[in-house]
Amino acid sequence: AGAKPHSIVVDMTTSTPTLAQTIATKAAAQSVQALDAPVSGGDVGAKAGTLSVMVGGPATALAQVQPIFNVIASHVTRFGDAGSGQHAKMANQIMIAGTMTGLTEMLVYAKAAGWTSRRSSPPSAAVPAITGACATTARGFSPPITPRDFS
Repeated sequence: AGAKPHSIVVDMTTSTPTLAQTIATKAAAQSVQALDAPVSGGDVGAKAGTLSVMVGGPATALAQVQPIFNVIASHVTRFGDAGSGQHAKMANQIMIAGTMTGLTEMLVYAKAAGWTSRRSSPPSAAVPAITGACATTARGFSPPITPRDFS
């Protein structure tokens, strides 16, 4: 309500794909384009202009607002039609939850391994090395897993 015909509405909240689809349908009835564009990167990314924006909606609408996204984000990816940005955000949150669980387990293990003595590095010292290894693992395993090849 209130959007002028031929304008673009960008919803950057984290919500549900069905809500994003509803917004897009109602917007289209008013000759308005809608994008669902949740972000990842937190307040640190927002302040630094390095957010990741996960977009669902028309490519033509994204092209028109891309200059605005470029100010706040270092990564902007369109995943498909309305609701796709919200699906990408859900996938992002699943990855973050798994990563945080793994990080917690690693720190508990590191403490149990004795990394808390004065002669050794603190458990957190392993994080840069392990995150590099995790990124390498993700890049290596994602391509074969994507087509459901778990061999």
